Amino acid sequence: MYFYEVYAVQIYSIPQRQELIIMLTVYIGESPICFVDESFVLPKMQGVMYTSYSSVETMKLFVEMLEKNKEVRFLIVRHSDPVAAFAEFSKGFRLIEAAGGVVHNAKGEVLLIFRNGKWDLPKGKIESGEETEKAAIREVMEECGIDGLKITRPLPATYHTYRLNSEHILKRTYWFEMMVGKTTLPVPQLEEGITVAKWMNETEVKDALQNTFPSVKDVFKNKLVFA
Repeated sequence: MYFYEVYAVQIYSIPQRQELIIMLTVYIGESPICFVDESFVLPKMQGVMYTSYSSVETMKLFVEMLEKNKEVRFLIVRHSDPVAAFAEFSKGFRLIEAAGGVVHNAKGEVLLIFRNGKWDLPKGKIESGEETEKAAIREVMEECGIDGLKITRPLPATYHTYRLNSEHILKRTYWFEMMVGKTTLPVPQLEEGITVAKWMNETEVKDALQNTFPSVKDVFKNKLVFA
């Protein structure tokens, strides 16, 4: 059994700041809500909004604002205990958990898939009673036709929200770095809308990241994949 962080700790290099800022992050579409310590200060920047955490109800109003207002690209939420604030915020959503893999082969390439017009990492919903690690391996096998997978280390989880009818959903995805000994040609799971499954080198991955989801970019941005 692997032990991993319960919350998504992401590291961002913020414009006009030289240091790296550690944040608890959840995505509303393309826009992140970042929970930080109340001492965090940043010069005023276009598209960035600041608030102090007060309640789940207030945060849901901010979520609705981010869904509608494309001019606000970044919401920073200050609190004396950002982990506790994030945990309380999460209780206002129905949680769905998924698991996936950042898979390397012997050549150092990474396995990516193309689905719904974007490049992505293989992942899927955890079944009832299923162990997280086993779910991650199963999803990679099903979506890419790759077996012989071995987990080498857990990676930080990522979070994003969406609406299912009128219900707010928070999706937490657990990530694991994996290795496969034999490089086999991946086979995309067409019935899941995956049209391409491909091994990519570092240059190809950087190109693919121009058309992917923000949470997937975070996995790579934090140098979790390419050192």
